[in-house]
Amino acid sequence: MELLLLGDSEGSRHYVLIKDVNRMLFSVSKHTNKKHFCLHCLHSCVSKEVLEKHKETCLEVNGTQAINLPKEGTKIKFKNHRNSMPVPFVIYADFESILVPEERKVNLENPEDKSSTDLYQTHKACSFGLKTVCHYDDKYSGEYKSYIGEDAALVFLKTVLKESFRCREMVNNIFKKMVITPKQEFEFQAARNCSICGNDLGEDRVRDHDHVTGMYRGAAHNICNLKYRITWKVPVVFHNLRGYDSHLIMQEIGKFKMNVNVIPNNMEKYISFSLGKNLVFIDSIQFMASSLEALVSNLSPEDFKIVGKRWKGEDFNLVTQKGVFPYEFLDNISKLDTEGLPSKDKFYSSLYESEVKEEDYQRAQKVWDHFKMKTLRDYHDLYLETDVLVLADVFENFRRTCLESYELDPAHYMSAPSLSWDAFLKQSSEEIELVSDMDMFQFFEKGMRGGTSYIAHRHSAANNKYMETYDESSENKYLMYLDANNLYGWAMSQPLPNGEFEWVEEVDGMNLEDYLGDNKRGMVLEVYITVIL
Repeated sequence: MELLLLGDSEGSRHYVLIKDVNRMLFSVSKHTNKKHFCLHCLHSCVSKEVLEKHKETCLEVNGTQAINLPKEGTKIKFKNHRNSMPVPFVIYADFESILVPEERKVNLENPEDKSSTDLYQTHKACSFGLKTVCHYDDKYSGEYKSYIGEDAALVFLKTVLKESFRCREMVNNIFKKMVITPKQEFEFQAARNCSICGNDLGEDRVRDHDHVTGMYRGAAHNICNLKYRITWKVPVVFHNLRGYDSHLIMQEIGKFKMNVNVIPNNMEKYISFSLGKNLVFIDSIQFMASSLEALVSNLSPEDFKIVGKRWKGEDFNLVTQKGVFPYEFLDNISKLDTEGLPSKDKFYSSLYESEVKEEDYQRAQKVWDHFKMKTLRDYHDLYLETDVLVLADVFENFRRTCLESYELDPAHYMSAPSLSWDAFLKQSSEEIELVSDMDMFQFFEKGMRGGTSYIAHRHSAANNKYMETYDESSENKYLMYLDANNLYGWAMSQPLPNGEFEWVEEVDGMNLEDYLGDNKRGMVLEVYITVIL
């Protein structure tokens, strides 16, 4: 029995019986043949037999959701030319929190009533630091800003909004008119291809120029030129925004009467979110999945352009080394006035159930003495500023690398997958045909494999003629241990299908050798293996 749930704007709902699903979903076209619909994905099949075969894998591949496939012949190619232009301003930020202990609950008699989550600390933002960086000219970069207070998250949002308005005003002020030489004018008239998209030019050509420097860049289509302009959005970059800082921000973001758009990873974690028209919050870990400490170790001293401008000599050497902070000791904002560096046991982490290493604590003591600190507030301020400026250098270096290698700015993206996908389309200039046949789509989907990284028996004894203990009366057995790294990377570097997908009707007499190696035509096979014992 199939039921359809109907509802109205007032919240009333009721079920109606569906006597004939095919009749309900079928819309009459010039082809009046009956169609058979799958209730799981709403895909139509030409016959009941085809529908039954489709249903064998539909739930496994699609789940219970309607699938909209592109029209036949649809191709995808690189279109985000605007992302080749560096984002003018990027804000780098970080929070510090006080860890307020919570009263631990007594174990309940009924295990089913016990939650799998044990609340023992509440994290409350107590401070933030931020640094605005201008890609085009450092004189337009903002000074490092910080704030300490129990309303840190709210003040942070007000500050970055104000900073985004300043950045937009700055972009308008630094715009320059085009400067073009007679030689460049001749090149413009002689150009045959658009300098932006690379396609043939016609009568709609215009002169494209850099709005920041005023320099002429080339001839372009009018539509390409209109799209190829500086973004008004200002990315706000945190390291581990998804796992930590976003939770602090979301507690206060609802107080602003502005649109909030969220791209969730799940109900608790967000890949990215935006506030109003200007601010976009992104996570640097989505591009570089390592700790900030590990990322810093990959940079040479000359890569620290922002940190190097703030600190010199021994100061620079100390702030670019690993720092530690007594997070759990700071359970009240008043403890920032504590004189002297807290003792080593105050650096204990309940989360990791570990104490601070002796060398790390000694380094913290050295930093305290070197910068002539008096209270924990002094140590906190340096620790926070270091985190923000180091993050700025790490991500700015990553941006420079991507702009040089792929002519794409990561600040336009939310994660490495979206960046790498555009980099692939741009570098290869390929046009990828999209699958428009549902059965073909399922054929590819159900053939995907992954997840298993290690397969081995705990014990296996070899027995073959190359062994001194060879037993002719027993079965021959050879042992081979295979260790392969980066199987996914290897597979993705092989020739991959990009179009002209079609079903093979005649299999008999086909020579599979014609589809191997460097042949331009390939084949995907569904193979049934029978083991004969």
